[in-house]
Amino acid sequence: MRARLLAAALIAPLLPAGCAARAPSAPPAAPPVTAAAPAPADATATDSSSPLDAVVRPGAAWYDASPLMTSLRQRERPRLLEAVGVAHLEDLPLYDLTVRIDPAAGLFDLDEQLWFTNRESSPLGEVELRIYGNPEPLPGNQPSRGPLITMSSGQCESVACTIFSPSPSLLVVKPPKPLQPGDRLRIRLSLQGVLERRNPQDTGLLSQGIASLGALSGAKVQSDYGLLSVCGGFVSMANFYAVVARRRNGAWDKPEAAAFGDIGPDELSNVRARVIVPALYHAITPGIEASQALLPARGDQPPARRYDIGAAAVRNFAVFAGDGLQSVSRNVDDVTLRSTFREGDQKPAERVLDVAQNALAIFEKRFGPYPWADLDIVEAPLVGGAGGVEFTGLVAVAGMLYRPFEPDDPMMRLLPALGAGTSTQISSLMDATLEFTTAHEVAHQWWYGLVGTDSRDHPFVDESLAQYSTIIYLEDRYGQARARKDGDTNVRMNYVAMRMLGGEDGAVDRPASAFGTPIGYAGLVYGKGPYLYRELRKSLGDQRFFAGLRAYADKYRFRTAPGRGPVDSLAAQADGEKVRAIARRWLDERHGDQDLGPIDMTSLLTNVLGPDAGQLAPAMEQLMKALEPGGP
Repeated sequence: MRARLLAAALIAPLLPAGCAARAPSAPPAAPPVTAAAPAPADATATDSSSPLDAVVRPGAAWYDASPLMTSLRQRERPRLLEAVGVAHLEDLPLYDLTVRIDPAAGLFDLDEQLWFTNRESSPLGEVELRIYGNPEPLPGNQPSRGPLITMSSGQCESVACTIFSPSPSLLVVKPPKPLQPGDRLRIRLSLQGVLERRNPQDTGLLSQGIASLGALSGAKVQSDYGLLSVCGGFVSMANFYAVVARRRNGAWDKPEAAAFGDIGPDELSNVRARVIVPALYHAITPGIEASQALLPARGDQPPARRYDIGAAAVRNFAVFAGDGLQSVSRNVDDVTLRSTFREGDQKPAERVLDVAQNALAIFEKRFGPYPWADLDIVEAPLVGGAGGVEFTGLVAVAGMLYRPFEPDDPMMRLLPALGAGTSTQISSLMDATLEFTTAHEVAHQWWYGLVGTDSRDHPFVDESLAQYSTIIYLEDRYGQARARKDGDTNVRMNYVAMRMLGGEDGAVDRPASAFGTPIGYAGLVYGKGPYLYRELRKSLGDQRFFAGLRAYADKYRFRTAPGRGPVDSLAAQADGEKVRAIARRWLDERHGDQDLGPIDMTSLLTNVLGPDAGQLAPAMEQLMKALEPGGP
């Protein structure tokens, strides 16, 4: 989802990205929505104990993962070990995190303990850790600043080891002797971090559209999408702790400079976290909140609130926190859905909650059960053209989609004058974009969260499938006409915009680093790749197509799928040779213009906005020419 709005940003200065929403069919009856503000300071316990204290007991030889299992649905727990493929859940890494966040200063301190087991079949002479919040410098770029996260100390428990940092995102831990298969190592790190300050005015739809236009012109600018920042007091923290590096072909994955695509961990882990924020702050994280405690002022430390969080079998962990945040929630079966928002945004937050509930039901029916006990959606000030970002059991949706235009925004007068529809139609367009974004991120709970993928070597596997899954959501909820129209706007448009900017058609299945530009990545991974599944569905028929996706989800549940995992599962249903031929056409060959045409601005605008919008085509074509490399 991180790149999906890049193509939409082409027309953001003139009109919002989205499509006209027809009246939806009546939604299914929903449980009551309950609204809740953060608990007042005197409503929480001051006792420092937590049920999660049992995870790590003093003097114990190893940690106990059983208290973390409450983050999973009851029905999921008996089959978890078999699904994960370990003898004991404690064989997964445990990240034991204590993080104190100071939003006013824009700083955080982190005490991290990593409980690591060598699950390889050969000895490990070193353990490599990655701090993905510190990007590697792009070739030819001079770093504008030092790393955001630094290590002040590091050691191994019970044994002497050496810990050093060859590059900003890499820590190397060398124990006194190689770790044999099954050997365990405890690593303690003290890290300090800086949160980049973001101006709230820079996170709006118009500002992000203009910023994305600059990126589309070919400049390679690294962006963490605002995921390690403080913006108007709101804290976003992802990739803030050290994680075990990926292993490829028996070797540690080396650091890679990247300007786009997903950067972060892919493998399963367990997390116990103590998140300490100002006393009036509300924190949102993956996992289950086991307890909450008010910490009195001590010395120069003001009163604070501590959240004790447990998460089992997750692929990442993040923290979002802010003052005055509110939430609406629903309990559906044994899953708690929660939508957290800033003041004044309850209406779009309730809309997001409704979309998440319906998407969850549709995807469970199509792909199999959602495994975790919670699903959180949080309004966050994302930047870099990101409409949303996924984590295990947590979705962040860009605040620009909650309030794209203020009531007195001059754009709400300008757009109708340009032929982009009435203010009511424009609001409908943005609502459709908010819905598509939310459903796409919920789809990632299956394609990346439950079924792991290699997001650097094969980014299409989860992104293209999440895009098509969102089309399935629209079709199941509203019918084929709405699904086709919204698909054109939010999926096909990425490819059309890429081609109109001079980008070349090419292979969809390749490493993120091989795409060269953000618009090429968005056009092929988000725009062309999803239609592979449309063609496979036509070939196989609905029954075999959905049986194949269900089999794919079952086979790789809590594991990591290979690069052609979905194709292999669909080929096993029937007509395997034909399925693989279709996959080659869409993933390896160059037939996009033929398969997805026409590639012209008039068709694009009229399809998205209606026949009157065609008058905008000449201006948009001039804008596109200006954005092409070497353009005026």
